[in-house]
Amino acid sequence: MKLLLNVLVLVTLSTLITSCLSRTAPPANSFYDLTVKVPATQVALSVGTFTAESQYSTKMVFRTDENKVEFAHFHRWANNPEELLKNYCQQAFSPSSDNVLDLHILRLELSEPTSSVIFVADYTINNQSKRFSKQIRINESSPAELSRGFNIAADALIETIHNTLK
Repeated sequence: MKLLLNVLVLVTLSTLITSCLSRTAPPANSFYDLTVKVPATQVALSVGTFTAESQYSTKMVFRTDENKVEFAHFHRWANNPEELLKNYCQQAFSPSSDNVLDLHILRLELSEPTSSVIFVADYTINNQSKRFSKQIRINESSPAELSRGFNIAADALIETIHNTLK
């Protein structure tokens, strides 16, 4: 009986030690930001209020099916997408007392079924509202591609606003 107990203790200890040694480190968190490209022609426009739908927090959103979204656990935005975009716009426009930009992000996600990043936002300049929508084809379903797509959409949004105010 004592031999059986010793063997059982030895097996239990070796299992515990083996499982502790074989554990892999948890994945590191990755954070993504926008790379700002300031347009050559500065347009005077003050940045007002930027908001987003509640699901677009610092977690990245991946649409895996028409009616299913998933949130990345280890890949996040460096800040809320509306703040990233607001900071981008503050660098892209020179302040103005005449023109004010307000923006609301309706959609920012990587769509696996369509292999694209989808960005939709409503923006208002001096009480004139417009909708901006951009779908960017991606090479793979990854946080880096979602970030790249958001950057392309932000560049296109800035260009659209510049062209509107010229």
